[in-house]
Amino acid sequence: MFRLADEMHVAVGCIFTHILYALIFRYLIDDSFIVSILTINGRSWRHAVYTPFIFNEHLQCVGGLHMIKNITRVALVAALISGVSFSAFANEYEASAKSLVDSQIKGWLENPTVIDAVKAQNAAHEGLSQADIDALDQKWRAGDAAVIDPVLNSDLSTYLTGVKEGGEGLYTEIFVMDNKGLNVGQSDKTSDYWQGDEAKWQETYSVGPDAIHLSDVEEDESSQTFQMQISLPVVDGGSVIGAVTVGVNAEMLE
Repeated sequence: MFRLADEMHVAVGCIFTHILYALIFRYLIDDSFIVSILTINGRSWRHAVYTPFIFNEHLQCVGGLHMIKNITRVALVAALISGVSFSAFANEYEASAKSLVDSQIKGWLENPTVIDAVKAQNAAHEGLSQADIDALDQKWRAGDAAVIDPVLNSDLSTYLTGVKEGGEGLYTEIFVMDNKGLNVGQSDKTSDYWQGDEAKWQETYSVGPDAIHLSDVEEDESSQTFQMQISLPVVDGGSVIGAVTVGVNAEMLE
């Protein structure tokens, strides 16, 4: 009797979760028609702990889907549900990301507006110690206009904002860093001023002119899109002088 009750608990739990999946997928792909095939993985079922778009990595109840309108978007959401690491999707987009770097990003990155701004800040910041950098970063985080405004109002930031807008939704953010990892210009205000302790700078500026760093794919709740960051060095005459991070709408990568 107890075993029967346990199996019924398993079935009810899976059916309930499956209904949640169907509702979420239907919401994400608008009016797409979904045909679901329920699979119950018996006694290995564990309850899902969920908030919208976030599910427990041990989920054992899986919905099979077909006849879907937007395969890419559903696959990305499915990764959240199944517990698949988004680093797998970063690898999936590697070829498309590198193609974007070669076909677009390197072109506008070589603009004199970018090169001149980075070289000028490298010269101005030559004598900064780590303590100085930390202090500037703290001021930025605290909203100090004396640190933030010169960056946001610079010619480089204006240029990067134009590049972002010209991407028609492909670019979600762009920011350029100097040879210490400090922001030089950006299309949107970043949460911190110093990026030198992060992989986006350490695995590009410190590696060489051909380096590329791809982040995991993440969901941006405000825009309801899946994004990744592509980072690479800023190069002048074959020498690395800084780095750039470009946020990209992963669903628009070809």
